[in-house]
Amino acid sequence: MKFTATKKTIVILILSFLVLVLGIISFIYRDFISNGINTGRWFTLDKYEELLEDCEYVKSGKEIKVVCKGLLERIGSPDTERKTRCPYLRILTKDNNLKNFDLCVTSDKLDFTNPYDIYDLYIPVQITLVYKNSKSLDYNFDSISMKMLLDSEINRLAQTNKAFTSLLGKALNNTTGSLKKYGYYIFEDDVEENLPLKQIYFQDLLLEEVAPKGDFVEFLFSGMIHGKKKRIRIVSQKSFYFVFNSDVSSDTFITLDNYTSLKKGVKYQVYFFGLSSNDKSEIERINQRCKEDVSESAVYSFCSKNMEMTSDYYIPDVNTHLRELFESSSEEITLDRLILVDIARFQ
Repeated sequence: MKFTATKKTIVILILSFLVLVLGIISFIYRDFISNGINTGRWFTLDKYEELLEDCEYVKSGKEIKVVCKGLLERIGSPDTERKTRCPYLRILTKDNNLKNFDLCVTSDKLDFTNPYDIYDLYIPVQITLVYKNSKSLDYNFDSISMKMLLDSEINRLAQTNKAFTSLLGKALNNTTGSLKKYGYYIFEDDVEENLPLKQIYFQDLLLEEVAPKGDFVEFLFSGMIHGKKKRIRIVSQKSFYFVFNSDVSSDTFITLDNYTSLKKGVKYQVYFFGLSSNDKSEIERINQRCKEDVSESAVYSFCSKNMEMTSDYYIPDVNTHLRELFESSSEEITLDRLILVDIARFQ
């Protein structure tokens, strides 16, 4: 007996087969499809997918990075038997709140170094979770890294997240951390936009000696720098600006005629500028800026010294320069490439 199929029957069979295939595919990938329709994310994460509600993500090739901002409360003591570590975090949410997020990972999957070895404060951090592709649509958790936020980013977040702001009194920032660990702080941004000047702030330096040296004034301070008692010798380049207290009406210039206004045995806050470029045009920009009205500018103290900026003061990396000086075995350090601009005593 011979059977023949009409074209209509063949079309129906083909369509039925395609519908069946699509049905099977839809069933297998139902979570992926539902997720894509609801969120616009056409992938799934095996762990911590809830973070995508409040964090950003970056997809590159067979890797996805989920990036969050938050506070690290602490990292639990390592489980030596299971070789795990457990960060306790508070994630900043998109509705300007904080939510708890805890996880435990093997030690080799956690990358974080406390830059200041201070552990009794919250640490504002950027949290990055890395996922690797396991199948075409699924990604498996691989590792987590954390990096402390810059102070500028901390301040920006504090303007929008009240819950975050409420904990800042118990949180570490780079200024506090650097002053506690190193005894000084290098400001993140240049003193003024487009001027290659870094500001360096030393806290609580004890004035041991102050005396004339030729046409200048020489100072000898002492303090705890990089965890060691150091003496710091400075020769002021011409006059400098001195703040007796927070009342600006008491500001004055210290010169050879009135340097005894500085009291030996008293602790002061000392500010320097460091030249971060040896490009002639940029150095000339500094000198030209000082010819303008700088009375409301952060460069006022420097410009008031009436000194010519030259490449002799250039320091390629201020942080490295200071670290090498203060981590040396010498008990007395001469700061001859930083420019003294302010000595302050806030009463």
